[in-house]
Parts: sequence; C-alpha cells; structure tokens
Amino acid sequence: MSALKLIYDKLLAGECFGKIDEHSQGGTYFWDVLSIGNGNGGRFIFWRHYGSSANRISLQNLKWILTEIFKTTPEQFLFEYTTYNEWKRIHSCYEST
Repeated sequence: MSALKLIYDKLLAGECFGKIDEHSQGGTYFWDVLSIGNGNGGRFIFWRHYGSSANRISLQNLKWILTEIFKTTPEQFLFEYTTYNEWKRIHSCYEST
C-alpha cells in the first residue's frame, strides 16, 4: 500500500492527522492539520498549514494538498505527522505518571 493511499484510507475511516506538542503546563496536546469533515455542500478534506481551507474528498486532491500546501511527499508527511489515536496512546503515558 502506498503512503498516499494509507493516509487517504485513515482519513476516510475517521482518523485525523496532526502534530504532538508539549503543553506549557505539562503533558502534550494534539494540533490537528488534516481531517475529513462536513462542510457546505458535502464532505471535505480540511487542512491547516500556514492558513486553512478544504478540498473535496479525492485521492488526487489529497495528493495536491500534501504536495502544494504541506510541500512534502506522502511518505515524509507520515514521518512528520501522527494520528490522533497515536497521540492518545502517547498522552496516556503522561497521565499515568
């Protein structure tokens, strides 16, 4: 499976991608940058990266978002960003200490 298809499938399954940042009061927080949601007239891929917008859901539009907005390849995107569920797993480690 290609990295692009992996990202696309995770988005369609309801997953959200973002960055994990350290919270100033301890622990971490999740900054979402890529997700699918409902908008005016349908469902869209929503993105935030030096601005924000949304594109209709398609593999081609996702590739455009990664290439033109995030200036990265799908493989590099997966290296740099994580999923919300992965953040929840990591964040739970901070809460248990």
